[in-house]
Amino acid sequence: MARARWDGWGDERFADLPVDDGAEIADGDLRTGVVLDVSAVVDGVADDVELAEVRIEGGGLVGATLTDLRLVDSLVVGADLAGVRWPGVLVQRVELRDARLTGADLTDARLDGVRFRRCRLESAVLADAHLRDVRFEECDLTDAFLGGARLDKVAFVGCDLSQVDLDRAHLDGVDLRSSAIARVTRLGDLRGAVVDAAQVAAVATRLAEQVGLVVAPDRAEEPADTWA
Repeated sequence: MARARWDGWGDERFADLPVDDGAEIADGDLRTGVVLDVSAVVDGVADDVELAEVRIEGGGLVGATLTDLRLVDSLVVGADLAGVRWPGVLVQRVELRDARLTGADLTDARLDGVRFRRCRLESAVLADAHLRDVRFEECDLTDAFLGGARLDKVAFVGCDLSQVDLDRAHLDGVDLRSSAIARVTRLGDLRGAVVDAAQVAAVATRLAEQVGLVVAPDRAEEPADTWA
């Protein structure tokens, strides 16, 4: 039986959590059931960290390297995660709202049941990541790299996908309707995705050129003495 699609958290779930402010994250940490406004990570690096049922705020994780991180059943609101390095991270049943992940490195990440809402992911790296049941709403993914990624049941709603690179990516059940796709690095990499008629019209000339067609004026627009 197919599982029900997870669709984000309401604020009420995290309304009564105690605040854990200013505490440093160190190797082997488990934080659960708190509002987390992290001020620092020891030496900028921590390993084997689990954050469960937490609300994350603030900017203390900017540029932090967290290896073997597990972030589950959590809400991330307005947090600054620019430049984080989370190789192999597991993100499961997590909603991120108004978060900044510019330049974040999530290589080999596993994202399962994740919602990004109004997030900035410019130049983010999700190389070889596996995204399953993920939804991006009004997000900026300009220059993001998803080379070799696997996208299963992923929706991009009202997103900017300019210069997104999907080299060798595998798309299954990917919905791009309403997003800006005209400047995707290689349109052929979108093979199998769902798009709308307006998107097709917007990329028709460029797509034709990429497959080797020569786009010329209509015959009615040619001079009368032209023969072909």
